[in-house]
Amino acid sequence: MTKADLITIIADKLRFPWARAEMLVDVVFDSLEQSMSRGEKIEVCATCPNYPYTRADTASVNVRL
Repeated sequence: MTKADLITIIADKLRFPWARAEMLVDVVFDSLEQSMSRGEKIEVCATCPNYPYTRADTASVNVRL
């Protein structure tokens, strides 16, 4: 999936104009980049029923789109 694919999906599902969907994706990617530069854990997971979460894991960034 490319950035353009993601923008298209968001624009279609949320009925956003392309520019607004692009801005949303840019904000998410910028936030992820900042977190990674600080050494934070990034976790992208819609549903992870087999992942053993603990309280220490809640400090990570969990992006849900």
